[in-house]
Amino acid sequence: MLFRSDEGLEGWGESCPLGGTYLPSHFAGGVRAALAELAPAVLGLDPRETAVVQTRMTATLLGVPGARSAIDVACWDILGKSTGLPVATLLGGVLQADFPLYEAVPLGTPEAMAEFVAARRAAGITRFQVKVGNRPEDDIARARASVAVAGDSRVICDANGGWRLQDAIRVVRALADLDVYVEQPCRTMEEIGRVRALTTLPIVVDETVLDLPTLHAAREVAGAGSVNLQIGRLGGQIGRAHV
Repeated sequence: MLFRSDEGLEGWGESCPLGGTYLPSHFAGGVRAALAELAPAVLGLDPRETAVVQTRMTATLLGVPGARSAIDVACWDILGKSTGLPVATLLGGVLQADFPLYEAVPLGTPEAMAEFVAARRAAGITRFQVKVGNRPEDDIARARASVAVAGDSRVICDANGGWRLQDAIRVVRALADLDVYVEQPCRTMEEIGRVRALTTLPIVVDETVLDLPTLHAAREVAGAGSVNLQIGRLGGQIGRAHV
């Protein structure tokens, strides 16, 4: 979406929803409906006062972080242009000049996923997010097939919260000899914590990090070694809290 200030500065923001079963209100129709409510409410505010904009959005509509994020990003874009500074500088500075790109491996047969990893590794990708989260036996085969062709690349097995607790335990035990990360094995922090207690594999938390309290819970309850912070899901909340 495009926001334009009364001084002619343009700010661009977007939301990238992933369907109705990924997260509550995280689908295209819901985001569009929320923007129809939020956009009129923030018109007339100074877009450079990002906390004020967030407060007005909260007073207008709770939840729908995907829609809030689009507006939040557009405001930060205008703030950066108005000051002549990159948004990274406004948020505290660039901590590293570059970072490795990782690519998601679409869910498929073990053979198809291994072929995908091999082809993308040949193209220079060295980080892979292997999609799992279905039947444990199939997911174990998918992970092993992908790791077998990944060489020294980093492999993250991402269940998107799709395993029941017992299934997650079965998988991490079966993969104990592999050098892999396990991402979002279950839906709740408590269940992830129980899985973490039974494995030495590093755990990544993603979908259950929704705000600052759940960010802390990812470490204290789930025992995560790392987290994924998706801008479209968080609406700028965590980044601002840390700054």
